[in-house]
Amino acid sequence: MGVENTWDQSVAKIGWTGSIGGASVAAGASVTGTVVINGASAVLGYNSAYDKPTGGTVQASPSFAGGPGAGFQWTAYLHATEVDTIVVEVQNCTAGALTPTAGVYSVTILRF
Repeated sequence: MGVENTWDQSVAKIGWTGSIGGASVAAGASVTGTVVINGASAVLGYNSAYDKPTGGTVQASPSFAGGPGAGFQWTAYLHATEVDTIVVEVQNCTAGALTPTAGVYSVTILRF
């Protein structure tokens, strides 16, 4: 789990995951990391009728040069059951096992 952060009442909030990657990931599989950002659930609360956030969006970016490497993509989303927990998922999009470069991801929550 990453560094716990408090909500900044300005436009955005940034947090960091723990290190993600460094071990082989099977074709089509993924590896995840998390960060707790206080207030994230309230801002990113989902409207189940539309399956989209009601008050903001979350983005993740590798904070290390080169990212996880070719063949990987990443996404960030609010954990379904853990309050204020953001999940960063790094997926192997190739037909073979690959090892993503290990590193920390920065997570940004932007208000609508």
